[in-house]
Amino acid sequence: MTKGTREWANFNFNLFSGCKNNCRYCYAKKMAIRFGRKNAENWPKMQPLKNSKYPHNKLIMFSSSHDLFYEDIKLIEESIEKLLANDNKILFVTKPRFKVIKYLLDFFGAYYGNKIKDKIEFRFTIGSSNNEVLSFWEPNAPSFEERLKATEIINKFNEEINEKIFSYSISMEPLLTLHPENIINKIPNAKEYWLGKMNYVNLNNPKNEKEKIYFERQKRINSESFWKKLYIQFKDFDKIKWKDSVISYINIIKKNKTLI
Repeated sequence: MTKGTREWANFNFNLFSGCKNNCRYCYAKKMAIRFGRKNAENWPKMQPLKNSKYPHNKLIMFSSSHDLFYEDIKLIEESIEKLLANDNKILFVTKPRFKVIKYLLDFFGAYYGNKIKDKIEFRFTIGSSNNEVLSFWEPNAPSFEERLKATEIINKFNEEINEKIFSYSISMEPLLTLHPENIINKIPNAKEYWLGKMNYVNLNNPKNEKEKIYFERQKRINSESFWKKLYIQFKDFDKIKWKDSVISYINIIKKNKTLI
């Protein structure tokens, strides 16, 4: 089974070490701390990486260990142009900031026109529509409303030129809500909806009462019984895709047809 980022792309491209979002569940943060490249205090300080080699003819996740911020937009633009020049396809994976997405649409849409069709896709991480939940798990990431606006501007861009140049999908990994249908209903035009559970957080070791509330709720969302219920709910919805973090749960219920 293909796992992790390889489910989505065969190459990852990052411009920085560290990420200002400072998400509690971040795998890249955990690995950077584990191997001494960063510590918990300086992880939000993004340090530029040197990318001297640009791959050819790949599907590239941009990026896998940090988010996209407007103050870095020129560097992002230059890097994407180099990657496109090498016949790569780009999958932007981001907790979208409206200003960043608008810039990318305006620049690449205007400069390349329909030549960019099928070359760039967006995948927006939206695990909940509740801003209190988002701000706990993803302290410096955008609000739900801003992420929603990012989807709307793509719809508007495609409608104005009467052609679907840019497509977008939604990643609900980690899923932070008991009701993912609320997100789907608010964003009905996405190409796909990826669902997966939270990893890399010890939900059995809260440090205070606030953490305990969120951790207990997340344990419910992470439970096998919850994902079996979700599979029954969405099994006939072909836009739903299951991440590797929950595929073992899905396989169990597929084999045991009496549960469906």
